[in-house]
Amino acid sequence: MRKNICILLFFLINIAISANDGRIVIGPSIEILDNENTNIKMQSEVINIIIHDEYYEISVEFDFYNEGSAETILVGFPVESWTFTDDDYIRENIFDFKSYINGELISEYNIIEEEENIQGYFIIKKKWYIREVLFPEKSHTYSTVTYSVKNQYSFGGALVGYIFGTGRSWKDKIGKMTVYITHDDNIIISSISNIDTFDFTWEANGKYKFEIENIKPELHDRIYINIRRLDDFIDSLHYVHHRTGKSLLHSLLHISENDIQYWTINQVRLLINSYFKNQEYELDEIDIINIDYLLKFENDIALLSRI
Repeated sequence: MRKNICILLFFLINIAISANDGRIVIGPSIEILDNENTNIKMQSEVINIIIHDEYYEISVEFDFYNEGSAETILVGFPVESWTFTDDDYIRENIFDFKSYINGELISEYNIIEEEENIQGYFIIKKKWYIREVLFPEKSHTYSTVTYSVKNQYSFGGALVGYIFGTGRSWKDKIGKMTVYITHDDNIIISSISNIDTFDFTWEANGKYKFEIENIKPELHDRIYINIRRLDDFIDSLHYVHHRTGKSLLHSLLHISENDIQYWTINQVRLLINSYFKNQEYELDEIDIINIDYLLKFENDIALLSRI
């Protein structure tokens, strides 16, 4: 069964792997390993993803509620690595892993490493952090997991990820799942995949919130965030198309709200200035005050181009 799931995953993310030199490391939600008939529900899961230039941070807060008698359950955190090379990739690229139960740091785990070669294409490695957790009867148990992952850039991009499908192992549906994604000005988010059905909110400059209630994810469900360094992105816009003779900066005139909803205000300002500098216009001050201006960027920049 596990092999079939892994083969399915290959088809789902082979494009992302190609774009990142076949190397991906993504971290987990909490998975039950020994009790399919548990009375414990995941009431909420709050995922914070903070993306920096060289690495990203994950912090996840869980609220569990045991509807029945006390249960001691074996749980695991399956950190995954997808690579074409047989190296110690997980140990080198995921760091500062910590987990807490009701605020108490857990210091001991059983660690199990698995490896599977998918039809000669690439190697999937899993590093399980495993422990037993006591869930008292008729009460809440709170868990927090934190870790960091190094960004692996190739062909100008990198992939940030999080496994939330392992939340399927708990009783019934996840009551509420909230994802916060925050990024620095020097990181451009190209796309965010697999949370299309979540409600989206522009939370703050460079911070976005996705929410959904009563979700029963599939085991293979992951969040994928494609990122680029801002400097690399701007450099690519100066490429002159051999047929039109125009730089890709011209494409900024045809950008939609969906294209820019993950940009910071400073990034929009910089890109507008890049466009006009390329066109030999002087535009030193642009009044970009809030998200309302950002979301009507297409019309405004089209008007400015006719000044």
